[in-house]
Amino acid sequence: MRTLILLIALAAVAPAQEDPPATTQPVVQPSPRLATGFLYRQVTYEDKAYPYAIFVPPTYDPAREWPVILFLHGSGERGSDGFKQTEVGLGRAIRRNVERCPAIVVFPQCEERGMWTGPMLEMAKACVQETANAYRLDPRRFYVTGLSMGGAGTWEIATQLRGKVAAIAPICGFIGPWRQPPEAEAVGQFADQLKDIPTWCFHGDEDRAVNVEHSRILTTALKERGATVTYTEYPGGKHNIWDKVYGQRDFWAWLFSHKLPEDE
Repeated sequence: MRTLILLIALAAVAPAQEDPPATTQPVVQPSPRLATGFLYRQVTYEDKAYPYAIFVPPTYDPAREWPVILFLHGSGERGSDGFKQTEVGLGRAIRRNVERCPAIVVFPQCEERGMWTGPMLEMAKACVQETANAYRLDPRRFYVTGLSMGGAGTWEIATQLRGKVAAIAPICGFIGPWRQPPEAEAVGQFADQLKDIPTWCFHGDEDRAVNVEHSRILTTALKERGATVTYTEYPGGKHNIWDKVYGQRDFWAWLFSHKLPEDE
């Protein structure tokens, strides 16, 4: 009983707890961390939804501008799942050496039986624009690369985006029918439009899927026009040389060394 009375007495004489002083400083809430890695997206082009994917580096910080790469896949990755195109070529290389790619990468997916021409290239451009709306991209460091059918798409889209692409890297690509050498007129037209874009082209000399003459002839025409072009032909190389290309450090160093001049 004495203990109870003592506790009551102590409570009665104990100083009241004061409310914390009011503050006029706003409470800063930590901003949510943006999702990084390989992410699924959808874009609507001509009233149709197309799946695509993007890669956002784990170090992404919107406080600065980031390079952006458009990757165009080959015919085997066409579809509507939205992720198959990240499993071959550039996506595979990024998963193995993520530190080599301090850039946001856009992976559109061409529809079944489609090609990287016309509407599909316009859809790819829409994917890049949607990504630019969501992330802070550097318009002076925009690169395009692709393999096989995507190599052809790389040549094609570069002619449409002259002055906007800092560098291109087509791998075993082609212009026109792929099993026979390209026509001289088409080569001349492409070379005239591409001569101001730094280019590194790759092909295997034993490619049975795409005639190697496409890369040989087009890069020769570019050199004749004074273009900044490098051509690497792998002796004994078959069609699948993209793992070798994307796996070399020199490729990444070359790509990111290019930057469009500032607008005057």
